Amino acid sequence: MAWLVLEMPREISVKYNLIKWKHYDQSVDELFMKTVAKHPHKIAIYFKEEKWTFAHLNEFSNQTANCFSNLGLKYRDEVCLIMSNRPEFMGIWLGFTKIGVIPALVNINHKRDYLLHAIQAIDCKAIIFENIFYETIAEIVADLTQFNSNIKYYCYGDIEVNTITQNVVNCEPIHQMIASYESSRNELTIKAKPHFDSILFYLYTSGTTGYSKAAIFRHYRYLTLGLVIGTSLGLKESDIIYLSLPLYHANSCVSTCMGLIHGMSVALKDKFSATEYWNDCIKYKCTVSNYIGELCRYLLAQPVKDCDKKHNIRVMFGNGLRPKIWHDFQQRFNIKLIGEFYASTEGNSNL
Repeated sequence: MAWLVLEMPREISVKYNLIKWKHYDQSVDELFMKTVAKHPHKIAIYFKEEKWTFAHLNEFSNQTANCFSNLGLKYRDEVCLIMSNRPEFMGIWLGFTKIGVIPALVNINHKRDYLLHAIQAIDCKAIIFENIFYETIAEIVADLTQFNSNIKYYCYGDIEVNTITQNVVNCEPIHQMIASYESSRNELTIKAKPHFDSILFYLYTSGTTGYSKAAIFRHYRYLTLGLVIGTSLGLKESDIIYLSLPLYHANSCVSTCMGLIHGMSVALKDKFSATEYWNDCIKYKCTVSNYIGELCRYLLAQPVKDCDKKHNIRVMFGNGLRPKIWHDFQQRFNIKLIGEFYASTEGNSNL
């Protein structure tokens, strides 16, 4: 009965916010702007030695929006974003959201036929890719041209001079182009109006039964996941979330939503590392982290170290933590609360 009394205010808070957001037809970009207004100088993203404030993230997303608007992308156009974990990943898809362009967040491990299928699964007008994936794109550019010769290619970062396939992809240096819009970083030249039920982006299924499918992820689902899980676990605005899962993964959406919409800071890791995990949490003073099941198993398989309990992580959430290692994991790493939830990328409900 005490548990019920504790949960009722949380449930009321969740329902109130969702009803309010739906009533006012609010979108992710609009709610993000409220966070920026409230916490302009607070750190939104820690990444290696970089610190991006909410104001900086907003300015970069404005530059991105203005740049792509002038390149001809418009409301409801669809593009593919192929990028590893870095602050610019979040800034670019947020910029697209501000002009109503729908990015498909592509699994960076996809190559050749799998990547070709992922791109062909949407009405792709442009591909924005990080320079380290240049050769991956070069391998399929002939097939893509045959499929759609109008696709535009934009590379984020300089292409290595000694790359054998350097001239295969006719791409433009989007990092330089976005930087050239610095003078317009404080405002949008064109503003679209995404809706509460508009498509935010596409995420891809795991592909266990064939090619990955592009699943629709709407604004309200993104907002609901972050709100429900954050509220249920009692997370606070002062929390710092450690995120080492890929940003194209649905699980990561919960963490980024808690940052963009609820004002928490996110410590972003470029790639999961079992050996660096707890030291990173200590370095960035993280209090919350998320997981997928195998991540916990990898951490538990590491030799016992002093840092196992020297961190400040009090809450972990995710899906797939096996019952047989749950207790051992929680005891060894001194995690006060573990929140397991169920959801699928293409599903229409969560538990």
